[in-house]
Amino acid sequence: MEPKKFNEYKIYESHYENGKFIIDHKKLTKRGHVSISQQDADLNNRAMENTRLYYELAEEKADLKRMNKAQLGEYIASKGYDIDMELTKANIIEEIKKIEE
Repeated sequence: MEPKKFNEYKIYESHYENGKFIIDHKKLTKRGHVSISQQDADLNNRAMENTRLYYELAEEKADLKRMNKAQLGEYIASKGYDIDMELTKANIIEEIKKIEE
């Protein structure tokens, strides 16, 4: 399995509700992020009651400045944005940022 970026949280408060373990308060650990496989994260999360650590897939933000115009077009299409691709790359990035704010 390919490693993915996960946020690593320390669990401070939790309780059981209808037989499910519910996290009330969590905070990023000093490490903050780890690169592990989805299987390892799932396995570690099953032991969270004992370890007090919880792993959540980190939302990866797209680096728009590193994308070429074709990649920007794919990104825009995947998000369903209506942006004129005849604009310059800088203007396209600016339009995306306006929409995402």
